Amino acid sequence: AEARVRWAVFFMNRKKVMASRFGRLLLSVKLPNRQRRGVICARFMKQLLLIRHGKSSWDISELSDHERPLNERGKRDAPRMAAALKSREIEPGHIASSSAVRAATTARILAERISYPEAKIIYDRSLYLASAREILTVVQQFDESVETAFLFGHNPGMHALVNRLALSDPVDEFPTLAVGWLNLNIEFWGEAEFGCGTLTELLTPRTLD
Repeated sequence: AEARVRWAVFFMNRKKVMASRFGRLLLSVKLPNRQRRGVICARFMKQLLLIRHGKSSWDISELSDHERPLNERGKRDAPRMAAALKSREIEPGHIASSSAVRAATTARILAERISYPEAKIIYDRSLYLASAREILTVVQQFDESVETAFLFGHNPGMHALVNRLALSDPVDEFPTLAVGWLNLNIEFWGEAEFGCGTLTELLTPRTLD
């Protein structure tokens, strides 16, 4: 019995290594972005959508930064972005959000519009103003049964993570309510690392106009 367990662990670890090597090989192939993304999507299944919170209000000076709400523009843009994601038939299996009011409210609006249960949203204080590395650490802990995840957070960490995950597709700006739709060439969330993905699409409120 112990021998069978050891062999099972060996083959599982070997499978992870081969998946990572194959992913790096695909990323090194000099194909047009559209073709490369198609190959990677056919082989790997983890999708990560990094979503910056909507435009926030500075009207109430007594509020801490953590407690600042969305302003009218943020409230208006969030349903539009939700509609854009729904039209692309993206269905998250997991939604994580910074605990800051502006991020949490954005997450709730999008969840409602795409029929994701609000009670299942995970609010994580560690995502508040987190760095790219700190956000990635949260991603690495997602349940492995999840294939597509949404994560709501803040710049500069979100912008940095989009660019560090998709090294070949850097974006110059990541404005409020921007969505970086990434395909990660990994089989397990725990394998997520800088350079492991490709940027499928960058959505912003302006691109929806």
